[in-house]
Amino acid sequence: MTITLGPIIGHTTDTSAKIWIRGAKGPNHASREFCYGAFDLYEGANLVASKYCFLKDYYDFTGVVSFDALKADTVYRLECGLVYQRDAQAPATDVLVQGPVVNGAEKIGTTFKTHRPSNDTTLNFVFGSCRYLYWDNFVLNDAEKGDKTFRSIFTQHQQNPLDFFLAVGDQVYADPLNKLHEYSNFDELCEIYRKSFKLANIRELMS
Repeated sequence: MTITLGPIIGHTTDTSAKIWIRGAKGPNHASREFCYGAFDLYEGANLVASKYCFLKDYYDFTGVVSFDALKADTVYRLECGLVYQRDAQAPATDVLVQGPVVNGAEKIGTTFKTHRPSNDTTLNFVFGSCRYLYWDNFVLNDAEKGDKTFRSIFTQHQQNPLDFFLAVGDQVYADPLNKLHEYSNFDELCEIYRKSFKLANIRELMS
């Protein structure tokens, strides 16, 4: 199985980066074969670090790893994937392990760049507020129209690289049609998050 969402490049400094992914329930979950994220970080062709994280079912199979002691102003290549292991064979998580640990054709890759040295105070960033997506409007579904904003931001990033991006408002709404339609349980809320972050342009930008 492959990663279902992400990777999302999260909080990044001149020496660190956080990576978010979502996995999926495996066929043997009921017999305690659990889902783990596997990550290999490269600088050029050289493997820099490898880690696992536990993708917990009660967090909708999402998880984060942090890579530290990185070089400033440096491009890194990330490969990530999923592994399924029973308790007795569970990998050590959130610590550096001997790598590479990502195998198979279903791995997903991306690149990111650490910030310039901390004494460089110049910043180039974008922020956005609430993202209202008409998933359940019975007359109009224009979620893709709302996703166009992120295509524009990504185009700007390609032309003049951003240092960071802030999503400071609501990224989903539990009551998109007010009292006419409200998401009422955990599974429904997880599903609307998945749909929102699977849209093509925000997915490309956040990776």
